[in-house]
Amino acid sequence: MSKLRPYLNDLPNQEKIKGLEQKIVDNELILDQLECQRQELEKSIALKRQEIQDLHNYQSSSQIENSSQIENSSQIERIQKQVDHLENHLKKATSDILHTESSLFKLENALKDEIRNGMVELFHQAKLEYETAHKEWLRCEKSLNLAKDHLKKKRDKMETIEHVIRIEFDEL
Repeated sequence: MSKLRPYLNDLPNQEKIKGLEQKIVDNELILDQLECQRQELEKSIALKRQEIQDLHNYQSSSQIENSSQIENSSQIERIQKQVDHLENHLKKATSDILHTESSLFKLENALKDEIRNGMVELFHQAKLEYETAHKEWLRCEKSLNLAKDHLKKKRDKMETIEHVIRIEFDEL
Protein backbone atom coordinates (compact mmCIF):
# COMPACT_ATOMS: atom_id res chain seq x y z
CA MET A 1 0.00 0.00 0.00
CA SER A 2 2.92 2.35 0.67
CA LYS A 3 3.97 2.13 -2.98
CA LEU A 4 0.47 3.30 -3.92
CA ARG A 5 0.62 6.45 -1.77
CA PRO A 6 2.18 8.71 -4.45
CA TYR A 7 -0.63 7.79 -6.87
CA LEU A 8 -3.65 7.96 -4.55
CA ASN A 9 -4.15 11.70 -5.03
CA ASP A 10 -4.05 11.26 -8.82
CA LEU A 11 -6.71 8.57 -8.99
CA PRO A 12 -9.83 9.57 -10.90
CA ASN A 13 -12.04 8.10 -8.15
CA GLN A 14 -10.20 9.65 -5.21
CA GLU A 15 -13.35 11.24 -3.75
CA LYS A 16 -15.04 7.84 -3.55
CA ILE A 17 -11.87 6.41 -1.97
CA LYS A 18 -11.79 9.20 0.63
CA GLY A 19 -15.45 8.55 1.40
CA LEU A 20 -14.77 4.84 1.95
CA GLU A 21 -11.75 5.64 4.13
CA GLN A 22 -13.93 7.93 6.28
CA LYS A 23 -16.60 5.23 6.62
CA ILE A 24 -13.89 2.78 7.72
CA VAL A 25 -12.61 5.21 10.36
CA ASP A 26 -16.17 5.80 11.58
CA ASN A 27 -16.85 2.05 11.80
CA GLU A 28 -13.57 1.45 13.64
CA LEU A 29 -14.60 4.09 16.19
CA ILE A 30 -18.02 2.44 16.59
CA LEU A 31 -16.33 -0.95 16.97
CA ASP A 32 -14.05 0.41 19.71
CA GLN A 33 -17.06 1.84 21.55
CA LEU A 34 -18.95 -1.45 21.22
CA GLU A 35 -15.94 -3.40 22.51
CA CYS A 36 -15.73 -1.10 25.56
CA GLN A 37 -19.47 -1.48 26.13
CA ARG A 38 -19.17 -5.27 25.91
CA GLN A 39 -16.28 -5.31 28.41
CA GLU A 40 -18.27 -3.16 30.84
CA LEU A 41 -21.28 -5.46 30.50
CA GLU A 42 -19.10 -8.54 31.09
CA LYS A 43 -17.64 -6.93 34.23
CA SER A 44 -21.12 -6.00 35.52
CA ILE A 45 -22.43 -9.52 34.86
CA ALA A 46 -19.44 -11.06 36.65
CA LEU A 47 -19.97 -8.77 39.65
CA LYS A 48 -23.71 -9.57 39.81
CA ARG A 49 -23.01 -13.30 39.56
CA GLN A 50 -20.47 -12.98 42.36
CA GLU A 51 -23.11 -11.15 44.39
CA ILE A 52 -25.55 -14.02 43.82
CA GLN A 53 -22.85 -16.55 44.75
CA ASP A 54 -22.07 -14.62 47.92
CA LEU A 55 -25.77 -14.58 48.88
CA HIS A 56 -26.04 -18.33 48.21
CA ASN A 57 -22.94 -18.95 50.33
CA TYR A 58 -24.29 -16.77 53.12
CA GLN A 59 -27.64 -18.53 52.97
CA SER A 60 -26.15 -22.03 53.11
CA SER A 61 -23.38 -21.34 55.60
CA SER A 62 -25.40 -19.82 58.38
CA GLN A 63 -28.55 -20.52 60.21
CA ILE A 64 -30.66 -17.56 59.23
CA GLU A 65 -34.28 -16.98 60.04
CA ASN A 66 -37.02 -17.92 57.63
CA SER A 67 -37.92 -14.28 56.95
CA SER A 68 -34.29 -13.49 56.19
CA GLN A 69 -34.16 -16.48 53.86
CA ILE A 70 -37.18 -15.17 51.97
CA GLU A 71 -35.61 -11.72 51.81
CA ASN A 72 -32.32 -13.26 50.66
CA SER A 73 -34.11 -15.32 47.99
CA SER A 74 -35.98 -12.29 46.68
CA GLN A 75 -32.70 -10.39 46.60
CA ILE A 76 -31.14 -13.24 44.58
CA GLU A 77 -34.11 -13.19 42.18
CA ARG A 78 -33.84 -9.42 41.76
CA ILE A 79 -30.12 -9.65 41.03
CA GLN A 80 -30.70 -12.58 38.65
CA LYS A 81 -33.20 -10.43 36.71
CA GLN A 82 -30.50 -7.76 36.50
CA VAL A 83 -28.05 -10.39 35.20
CA ASP A 84 -30.60 -11.55 32.61
CA HIS A 85 -31.16 -7.95 31.53
CA LEU A 86 -27.40 -7.34 31.26
CA GLU A 87 -26.94 -10.61 29.32
CA ASN A 88 -29.56 -9.46 26.80
CA HIS A 89 -27.62 -6.22 26.37
CA LEU A 90 -24.42 -8.24 26.04
CA LYS A 91 -25.97 -10.39 23.29
CA LYS A 92 -27.05 -7.24 21.44
CA ALA A 93 -23.61 -5.66 21.86
CA THR A 94 -21.96 -8.86 20.58
CA SER A 95 -24.34 -8.92 17.62
CA ASP A 96 -23.60 -5.25 16.91
CA ILE A 97 -19.86 -6.00 17.07
CA LEU A 98 -20.21 -8.84 14.57
CA HIS A 99 -22.31 -6.64 12.28
CA THR A 100 -19.79 -3.78 12.50
CA GLU A 101 -16.86 -6.14 11.85
CA SER A 102 -18.70 -7.48 8.81
CA SER A 103 -19.34 -3.93 7.60
CA LEU A 104 -15.68 -3.08 8.12
CA PHE A 105 -14.61 -6.11 6.11
CA LYS A 106 -16.94 -5.13 3.26
CA LEU A 107 -15.77 -1.51 3.36
CA GLU A 108 -12.10 -2.56 3.32
CA ASN A 109 -12.76 -4.80 0.32
CA ALA A 110 -14.68 -2.01 -1.43
CA LEU A 111 -11.76 0.35 -0.74
CA LYS A 112 -9.28 -2.13 -2.24
CA ASP A 113 -11.53 -2.54 -5.27
CA GLU A 114 -11.83 1.22 -5.74
CA ILE A 115 -8.07 1.69 -5.45
CA ARG A 116 -7.51 -1.17 -7.90
CA ASN A 117 -10.06 0.30 -10.35
CA GLY A 118 -8.51 3.74 -10.04
CA MET A 119 -5.02 2.35 -10.60
CA VAL A 120 -6.20 0.40 -13.67
CA GLU A 121 -7.82 3.54 -15.06
CA LEU A 122 -4.67 5.54 -14.29
CA PHE A 123 -2.58 2.85 -16.02
CA HIS A 124 -4.74 2.95 -19.14
CA GLN A 125 -4.52 6.72 -19.18
CA ALA A 126 -0.72 6.59 -18.82
CA LYS A 127 -0.52 3.91 -21.53
CA LEU A 128 -2.59 6.06 -23.90
CA GLU A 129 -0.37 9.07 -23.17
CA TYR A 130 2.72 6.92 -23.81
CA GLU A 131 1.35 5.61 -27.10
CA THR A 132 0.42 9.15 -28.21
CA ALA A 133 3.88 10.43 -27.30
CA HIS A 134 5.49 7.46 -29.07
CA LYS A 135 3.50 8.15 -32.25
CA GLU A 136 4.49 11.81 -32.05
CA TRP A 137 8.11 10.80 -31.59
CA LEU A 138 7.91 8.48 -34.61
CA ARG A 139 6.29 11.26 -36.67
CA CYS A 140 9.00 13.70 -35.61
CA GLU A 141 11.68 11.10 -36.29
CA LYS A 142 10.25 10.55 -39.79
CA SER A 143 10.18 14.32 -40.38
CA LEU A 144 13.73 14.55 -39.08
CA ASN A 145 14.85 11.77 -41.43
CA LEU A 146 13.14 13.51 -44.35
CA ALA A 147 14.82 16.78 -43.34
CA LYS A 148 18.19 14.98 -43.10
CA ASP A 149 17.68 13.47 -46.58
CA HIS A 150 16.66 16.85 -47.97
CA LEU A 151 19.69 18.46 -46.30
CA LYS A 152 21.97 15.74 -47.69
CA LYS A 153 20.61 16.29 -51.20
CA LYS A 154 21.15 20.05 -50.88
CA ARG A 155 24.67 19.50 -49.56
CA ASP A 156 25.42 17.04 -52.37
CA LYS A 157 24.10 19.54 -54.92
CA MET A 158 26.19 22.33 -53.35
CA GLU A 159 29.30 20.12 -53.37
CA THR A 160 28.65 19.14 -56.98
CA ILE A 161 28.28 22.78 -57.99
CA GLU A 162 31.39 23.70 -56.01
CA HIS A 163 33.30 20.91 -57.71
CA VAL A 164 32.14 22.07 -61.17
CA ILE A 165 33.15 25.66 -60.37
CA ARG A 166 36.64 24.56 -59.28
CA ILE A 167 37.14 22.46 -62.34
CA GLU A 168 35.71 24.93 -64.84
CA PHE A 169 36.80 28.21 -63.31
CA ASP A 170 39.55 27.19 -60.99
CA GLU A 171 37.95 29.20 -58.20
CA LEU A 172 36.57 28.88 -54.71
